[in-house]
Amino acid sequence: MTVDELIGQMAENRAWIAGARVAIDFGDDGAVLLDGIAQGVRCAELGEPADTHIAVSWTDWLALTRGSLDPRRAINNGKIVITGDMNNVAKLIELGHRMF
Repeated sequence: MTVDELIGQMAENRAWIAGARVAIDFGDDGAVLLDGIAQGVRCAELGEPADTHIAVSWTDWLALTRGSLDPRRAINNGKIVITGDMNNVAKLIELGHRMF
């Protein structure tokens, strides 16, 4: 899967939180904006405002989707860094099946 394929899948599955913007930054591999205000998913621009930012490598993201990386352990080990509104993280977990 590529980042573009992920964006398409997330858009098709409506994987956003109503009224919130969440950016997922994959470093050099790109970034995704789950835009619950515009109700869409697209590539994120550098420095674009979001309520919650999640930084994770593309490799670790794929491991998360396969279930081979435990999210709590990844956060504790610094493989996932979350800033901003943490309530959105809980809401994303609820959307889990729409994310992948």
